[in-house]
Amino acid sequence: RRLPGRQGTAGAREVEDAIDVLMAQPTMAPFLAGILVREFATQTPSARYVERVAQAFAASGGDLRATMFALLTDREFWAAETMRSQPKTPIEHLVGILRGLEAESQGKLPVDFGFVMRQVAYYPPTVFSFYPPGEKEKLLATDTVLMRDNAGLVLLFTGPGNDSWVNLDALFTRNQVRTTLPELVDDLSRLLLQAPLEAQARARIVKLLSDYGETNRTVVRIAVWLLLCSPDYQRN
Repeated sequence: RRLPGRQGTAGAREVEDAIDVLMAQPTMAPFLAGILVREFATQTPSARYVERVAQAFAASGGDLRATMFALLTDREFWAAETMRSQPKTPIEHLVGILRGLEAESQGKLPVDFGFVMRQVAYYPPTVFSFYPPGEKEKLLATDTVLMRDNAGLVLLFTGPGNDSWVNLDALFTRNQVRTTLPELVDDLSRLLLQAPLEAQARARIVKLLSDYGETNRTVVRIAVWLLLCSPDYQRN
């Protein structure tokens, strides 16, 4: 199609004309559906799952609310092999820690650690973002996983007046977190994870904490840190 163009200041809306042409293509719905499914559900969706979301997109005239509703209510979204199957990106991990612990931050911690983990918000290396669609694991490596653990350690053992810190006393009070074992681990699991902590990881954390004897402030911080380092916390 040839776009005739617009006159004067209306020329700024020519991009909408181009988008209308693109949206009319039969390949647009499955293309966008595939991106959304891989971002919000699973990086290895079935062709039928993508097709169902694409049909919702096309039937609604490109309405993203209707499209996301179809994506999130699809049976494959709730399948056991889909739930919590995606690794968190560095940004998701860092922001998740800050939000989950209700921390105060001026933003330096996620920027500094995001830099060494090769994902700084708003600074992708190419116009294709930080990783190709369906290849989020490219942001995971031995050295970057260590930096994830270090970020939680710095946050938990840094006090007021620093760039980022967390008030565990206030957090525990607001969320009724108990400080006796193994209730502490279970309450932290409820607070920070999307599902109960895997049984073997839970047993190991409880055993390690019990070896300290007294559950003092340091042990409580170690408990939080161990949960942040667990494989369960690395997944969405």
